[in-house]
Amino acid sequence: MKLVVTEHVWSSLANLAGYWSTFRASELIDQQVDALWSRVDRLLQHPTAGQFEDQLHDLGLGHRRWVLGGLKIVYRIVEDRLIVTDFFDSRQYLRHMKT
Repeated sequence: MKLVVTEHVWSSLANLAGYWSTFRASELIDQQVDALWSRVDRLLQHPTAGQFEDQLHDLGLGHRRWVLGGLKIVYRIVEDRLIVTDFFDSRQYLRHMKT
């Protein structure tokens, strides 16, 4: 399985790290980022492990999610590719997931 990471993921990750920096030490931020990528690596081995993402069902693209603490890794499986489309902080309004 090949990993594809969208531009939006990098933006989401930068926003999350900026938010975390207001109340976490940089070492803890690094640990959280490492945990996200570690989970993505696991998803490469077991891509169907995540549940379908109900909030994106109407798009008809088969989005899935894997929850890690308060974060969702949102992704799709297309042929032999795992396409990560978002790192979403689930404390946000769910409607922001579609923007």
